[in-house]
Amino acid sequence: MDQPFEYSSYVTGKHFVGRRQDCASLADLLAGGRNVVLYEAPKTGKTSLVEQTLLNLKQKGVSLKVARLNLLTVRTEAEFLRRLSTELTGVSPEGECELSETLSLPWKVAAETGQKVVVFLSEFQNLDFTEDSYRLYKTFETVLREHTEDSNACYIMSGSKVNAMKEIFEHHKFFWRCAEHLPVSKVEDREVVDHVIRGFLSSGKVIENDLLLSICERFENNLWYINHFISICDTLTRGYILQPVLIDAMSMMIAVHEPRFTAMMNDLTTFQVGLLEAVVDGHKHFSTSDVIRKYGLNSSANVRRLKDALCKKEIISFNEEDEPYFLDPLFKYWVTKYFFGKVEA
Repeated sequence: MDQPFEYSSYVTGKHFVGRRQDCASLADLLAGGRNVVLYEAPKTGKTSLVEQTLLNLKQKGVSLKVARLNLLTVRTEAEFLRRLSTELTGVSPEGECELSETLSLPWKVAAETGQKVVVFLSEFQNLDFTEDSYRLYKTFETVLREHTEDSNACYIMSGSKVNAMKEIFEHHKFFWRCAEHLPVSKVEDREVVDHVIRGFLSSGKVIENDLLLSICERFENNLWYINHFISICDTLTRGYILQPVLIDAMSMMIAVHEPRFTAMMNDLTTFQVGLLEAVVDGHKHFSTSDVIRKYGLNSSANVRRLKDALCKKEIISFNEEDEPYFLDPLFKYWVTKYFFGKVEA
């Protein structure tokens, strides 16, 4: 059955909402053989963006061979290379794979088939778990530089651990100038509203724009959360969707995700919880004596360690102005209202 609010997998076609400029930018990069880096929090639409762009290219007549490799379970270099070789050639290698040669396979396959080859590596940050990730990244970087002039193949390196990806591409500056970071833009309020109204038309449901805009604000236009939330609303009434329905739906959403959020908080030290509360309260700088005293942060040196710890646990990140922000909008709501007992998230 066709579901109007899909959240169980990535989406393309009529279910894909907004981000037309992102698709156009990604298509231009891939057409030029540029390697691309994507890093956003989980369930923010990275895979949907890639798959919609690839679909657009195929519909325009571009002959594509796409190799998709999820690195979530990869822990060794040998496993990575074996799976990459198998995905590109269709044959499992008999012996050990040589690093540089295997990473160069996309261009070899492109030359043999006459197709443009795109290798889509998701959860790229998991290569950090390999035995010598530094050597792997440097060799990978060298291979990409060697094929700069060959636009017949390219890699998309996507990761959902934002801070781990920043560590690779911004702090250590691996792949500097041989892979381009493409930020994933926020879906506009208008596009989300139109998407929800279209979805409700099929079941005769009605919801006011103001309520929809409040949903956009609560979930920061994260379509995965919004589709999940709206699907719950859809089951709770046969007609108008009013504020009481939204309240019940939010309670059900929290019930689903609360065990995960509780586990996240149980993994924090008392000092880390203190810094997180300071973030919730809107503080942007944490080393002042008042903030350190109020939230029990101990010292300015400890503040630096706490910031690093919360980043490594992928709870918050920091923008270019070193201002903190939550990576998960529902966790932000839950930890504010239910854990710290604040009035509003």
